[in-house]
Amino acid sequence: MVTAPVRLYGACMGAPFHSLAEAAAWYEAWLREAALPLWSTVGVDAATGAFQEKLTPDGAPLPAPRRARVQARQVWVFAAAADAGFGPAYRALAGRGLDAFEARYRRPDGLYVFSADEAGAVVDGTAALYEQAFALLALSAFGRRDAARATRDALQALRHPEGGWREVGGHPFQANAQMHLFEAALAWEMAGDPSWEAVADEIARLALTRFIDAEAGVLREFFDADWRALADDAGGLIEPGHQFEWAYLLDAWGLSRGEGRGARRRPAAL
Repeated sequence: MVTAPVRLYGACMGAPFHSLAEAAAWYEAWLREAALPLWSTVGVDAATGAFQEKLTPDGAPLPAPRRARVQARQVWVFAAAADAGFGPAYRALAGRGLDAFEARYRRPDGLYVFSADEAGAVVDGTAALYEQAFALLALSAFGRRDAARATRDALQALRHPEGGWREVGGHPFQANAQMHLFEAALAWEMAGDPSWEAVADEIARLALTRFIDAEAGVLREFFDADWRALADDAGGLIEPGHQFEWAYLLDAWGLSRGEGRGARRRPAAL
């Protein structure tokens, strides 16, 4: 099981896909036969249900602080795998992981710490926006509405007067953290909670009016307090993967609002 990812990955090296269907088939096989089996076994702390942060090339757990984003994202991945028909055991695994996450990472104010150690002791108690977005996504997979709304209320501490939310650290005004909060808000809408529409709409409008550079046709990453792209190297950074993520999410948002694809300004570079 541990060697499967190497075998599957090696099979496509140097051999480009000839169609989208071919690529999709390969990645589904990789997910079903390699990634999910690996991370659902050696990637799980059997004693607690929490997820490992890192593995060695041989598939052994590598001790390291466990970031909240990894714990929460793994919860969502395994729950989504179960919903996609890959096996009900993955949802049970996700549920146990979410319980461990809630017990170890949730702060009294409703936000989540940045990281904890293997024993569950807090390593970094900072409440980063990125971490909150992933926590909200994980909660959506199990419909934990009260916990999610409490976190959303607590996020008022990070609200920015010009719209959106501030991130901690050296770049408080960035698109990527907003994107993951956008993802979580849309997930909650799909879970049947319309109270998240305002969050999704606000971030979508920021993307369409501030994040996307209309002249260049790309989405920028870092901004000043007025949501204007920075003039330094950080302001000129273009993340190809983020262009695809935003395009996908804006499509989902537009379709949920009854708009056609032509009504939305996606990054033109795609």
